[in-house]
Amino acid sequence: MIQHCKIQSKSFNCVAVIGLVVFLTACAGPSLRYKRSLHKTIASAKYDKAIKKIEDNKHKEYGEKNALLYYLDIGLAYHDANDYPQSEKYFDEAELIYDDLQTKSISRGLGTLLINDATTKYFSPAYEKVLLHVFRALNYAYDDNLQEALVEVRKLMNFLTALRDRYGGRSGIYKDDALAQYLSALLYSDFKQFDDARISLEDAQR
Repeated sequence: MIQHCKIQSKSFNCVAVIGLVVFLTACAGPSLRYKRSLHKTIASAKYDKAIKKIEDNKHKEYGEKNALLYYLDIGLAYHDANDYPQSEKYFDEAELIYDDLQTKSISRGLGTLLINDATTKYFSPAYEKVLLHVFRALNYAYDDNLQEALVEVRKLMNFLTALRDRYGGRSGIYKDDALAQYLSALLYSDFKQFDDARISLEDAQR
């Protein structure tokens, strides 16, 4: 099934652009002028130019406080450019930073840090962590490394399970994701894990 997805890679490229917009439209971090310029470059499919723009503005627009956002942005730009190994390099850095900030926030009793103020480091909301796993799974799948893609799916499902356990039946709170569940169903099917695939597909439909 994932091969069918690769045939329809244009659709996933649209998803990638949407995902990049989600990453880039966070309230904290780079200036609005920079974001608009980068959005325009991405929309024009000038991915090499977008990557250079992000690299050139690593210190000016991101800095130490927004390092996580920098790695998310450039990792997804490389994904759009079909350079999956390089994308993984930056996504791996992003996940390390995310996990470190998560550990620190829990140790402080804050649970989750969302948008930074003038002194706090940027810590992305839950949907960005989900997108991170989604695009890491796609990187591996497009690079014909389905075993590692399945590893990302397992991590993704564990994260979504933790969200559902945490927020229970509370409405209006992000705690599941149709795209993530559907991609998981496809990958589970490729590995003939049909029970897991059925559960993820039902979750996607719900």
